[in-house]
Amino acid sequence: STAVPKLIEALGDGNYSVSSSAAEALGQIGDSTAVSGLIEALSDRNDWVGSSAAEALGQIGDSTAVSGLIEALDARGVLVQWEIKQALKKIGTPEALNALKQNYD
Repeated sequence: STAVPKLIEALGDGNYSVSSSAAEALGQIGDSTAVSGLIEALSDRNDWVGSSAAEALGQIGDSTAVSGLIEALDARGVLVQWEIKQALKKIGTPEALNALKQNYD
């Protein structure tokens, strides 16, 4: 989609509402070219942006997101962690499932 580059750019808008909406749209589009931008958005200071990015990564389902999701898991608050765990479940690679298992122990 031609909208994807603009939406990726909007992830860093600075306005949490714009960034969060961009993440949601990228998840709905499902284009894996958005993965790196969404991984970056996981570290946004606003939890709504981080959780929207995690949810979008789960919707896209690209295994290249797993290491970034795992890295962000310990660095975020409960809301974002929950969405990261959901994304890891949806992606479902052995690495993702192992990280979930370790995180719950």
